[in-house]
Amino acid sequence: MLVSRILRALLAGAQPHEILAITFTRKAAGEMRARLDEWLGELGSPSCDDEKRAQELQARGLNPADAKQLAPVLATLHERLLRTGRSVEVRTFHAWFSQLLRAAPLELLAELGRSPTWTCSKTSKTNRADVYRRFYAAVIADEGCARTIARWFATEAGRSAQVARCRMEQAHRNRTGPTVPAPWKTACLPRRITGCISRTSITRRIT
Repeated sequence: MLVSRILRALLAGAQPHEILAITFTRKAAGEMRARLDEWLGELGSPSCDDEKRAQELQARGLNPADAKQLAPVLATLHERLLRTGRSVEVRTFHAWFSQLLRAAPLELLAELGRSPTWTCSKTSKTNRADVYRRFYAAVIADEGCARTIARWFATEAGRSAQVARCRMEQAHRNRTGPTVPAPWKTACLPRRITGCISRTSITRRIT
């Protein structure tokens, strides 16, 4: 789907360096580059006629009229892209943001409090606790944001209680048939969930 959109953008006149495709893994990025190069090579080959190109363009989202009109353009697209010496940027999130940081002026990094000698972390396990601490400290410092988070926790508490109650009732029905669970279970469940949430409140998590 994404490679088809890239192809349509190139046919619409976009330059390769004006297109950025971002994906999650290096494997996916490599497969997208390979698929685009394969399509351009096959559809630009002399052995491929305009009728075949129009069919392939329709398969990639163009209507019949536009596909027929752009088929001759597609025939020379690969050659024109090779002559520009530029390629479509297909990168992972890590690679793209790493490139931005490498290209950032030192003055800007200093202003933002960022070191020019940084490393890209592949996992969040090493710095998750520090990030959460700073995030919740910033939330508490902002009164409006703190109120929003508190309302969210309260909403999630009620929602979790409802989901847990439904699951408990379903499990009870699976064991004993369509009967109502004991009243004390239904009554105590919201209090237990609320208690668990209060023990992991924002203030407790920061301290």
